Amino acid sequence: MLKLMRKKAQSWMIKVLFAVIIIVFVFFYGYSRRTGERKVIAEVNGTKISTGLLRSEEQKAYQNTVMIYRQMYGDQFDESMIDRAVLRERVLNELIDETLMTQEAENLSLAVSDEELQAAVQSIPAFQVDGRFDRNRFLAVLQMNNLSVDEFQEMEERNHRITKLTDLIGLGGAEVSNQEIQDAYALENEKINLQFVRFNPADYEEALWVDESELRTFFADNSVRFETPPKVQVEYLVFALEDFLKGLEVDDAEIREEYEYDRDRYRVPKRVKISHILIEVEDDEEKTTENAKQEAEKILEQIEQGADFAVLAREHSDDTESAENGGAIGWIADGENLPKFVEAAFSLEKGEVGPLIESEEGFHIVRVDDFQEERVKGLEEVKNEIREELAREKARILAEKAAEEAFFTAYETKDVRAYAADKDMDVKTTQLFGRTERIDELQGNLRFNEHAFSLEEGEVSTPLQIGEDIYLLKVISRESSRIPTFEEVRERVEKELLEEKAVEKAETLAGEMIEAAQQGTPLADLVSSKKLTLEETGFFERSRSFVPKIGPAQVVGDSLFSLSLEHPLLGDAVSYGGMFFVIELKEEQKADMNEFESEKDDYARRLYASKQGQTIQRWLENLRKGAKIKIREQDIPF
Repeated sequence: MLKLMRKKAQSWMIKVLFAVIIIVFVFFYGYSRRTGERKVIAEVNGTKISTGLLRSEEQKAYQNTVMIYRQMYGDQFDESMIDRAVLRERVLNELIDETLMTQEAENLSLAVSDEELQAAVQSIPAFQVDGRFDRNRFLAVLQMNNLSVDEFQEMEERNHRITKLTDLIGLGGAEVSNQEIQDAYALENEKINLQFVRFNPADYEEALWVDESELRTFFADNSVRFETPPKVQVEYLVFALEDFLKGLEVDDAEIREEYEYDRDRYRVPKRVKISHILIEVEDDEEKTTENAKQEAEKILEQIEQGADFAVLAREHSDDTESAENGGAIGWIADGENLPKFVEAAFSLEKGEVGPLIESEEGFHIVRVDDFQEERVKGLEEVKNEIREELAREKARILAEKAAEEAFFTAYETKDVRAYAADKDMDVKTTQLFGRTERIDELQGNLRFNEHAFSLEEGEVSTPLQIGEDIYLLKVISRESSRIPTFEEVRERVEKELLEEKAVEKAETLAGEMIEAAQQGTPLADLVSSKKLTLEETGFFERSRSFVPKIGPAQVVGDSLFSLSLEHPLLGDAVSYGGMFFVIELKEEQKADMNEFESEKDDYARRLYASKQGQTIQRWLENLRKGAKIKIREQDIPF
């Protein structure tokens, strides 16, 4: 069974992770329907999907994938790991699936009540401060994502209907056998040590050369590679919020009115200031659950007899961070999902030490150092905060009005300079820039670029808000993409041809080594004869997302799960980071099944979620078969 799983695994745990990530981005952030392009790229049962929507969602997906990869791979992340064409295809398919599910939810009359919607929105952590929904945070997050309240609520309602639909479909899930759970645990926790040879193209470049004829032929065959992208030059006005704040006044009556209108916003939940001592339960025999409990009970007894809590925390607590401060954790507000030992603190009096609290970490001894009941902040406490908010709101309205006035004035005349001169404003002018070139003055915000490229030469844009500032753009020149002459790019042509030849050389040598190893020559002997280095990864789990010293597990592929001591050699060279690797399994360590029972439920849940996902995917595939889907591939942008 385990061997079969190795062949079919494709790292099921990683697949579950990415399935969850995709669901989060599709069904939390949703798909914004605002697009600048109306051209239709696909139709799903008559519902149209525009190229503008595909373009914007592909860009969001790219940014989200970059963020996820950075979290997974850290400094090892390289943007070349992301295949934009594959990503674009995935996004289009997700748009089609989302459209199909929305249609099906409507067919089944699945509804979401106002109460459900409100509860769902208020439970989203991104909109909370100290565990409570905060309207200002909510509005700020929407603004950062360029969404209005109505758009977000419409999106949330659609997403909840889809969630109800997928919940119904997933109920038919699948059973997960004990053997499947055990095999999944064994596969994920097995460790391997690989030995490998690295072929770096840079090592072969100096020995290579190209003549003039080769260079010209290479340029002629690959001239599109050297094409310069289209560029635009823009002049623009900035309606900066800070400029409109100058001289603005907010009187006390306005502040009081705002305070009385939204008093709940200034409600402070009850809080406790606590210290604790943690005695961890460890995996070794010296500190079993019973031993840890006995140690904690002795410490609690000493405290009850008058011993200094802080001294005992420094000497015994396994929470090293708080131990340094005598066990002090600080203030914690009442809310949801608090640790058990913190929940217990809310039932204690100031200065009281509670009974032992057991958690997944071990045993806690908790003392309440101070306590504050729930209260509403007084007007004097929040007066300056409200004054600042009202002033910024007034400034925002003034900035919007000024930007609108400038737009309507300049739209007909195509002249922003006349308006600027009349209002004593500076007109800023960019250099020529491409669609993806980041402009320093705008902190590299690419929405400015997208806005500029949507305009014809001489056209004035509608006001564009970026952050708190508003921009009015006019395209003053455009430069079409073009193929440069050979002479203009000769140096670059030579560099790229030499690099290409070096890559071919490295790949050929790696392939030759694999052939020799397959015929029975040990890698160690092959390395010695070619003055190369045989390196080792060191032991790591097969399911790990990154192969030490080589790269992301995805570049090695599913073969990582099929390598065995009987068949240790990877049949093809692995390419990553511009290098080629010949890889062979050297050693393996079987999973320690002693921990299986304690982790069994977690693995069962993940396997069940994976099977549910497969059920939903099969349902979607059947739904697609019965749907009328038209994709105009010739119109796909980029």
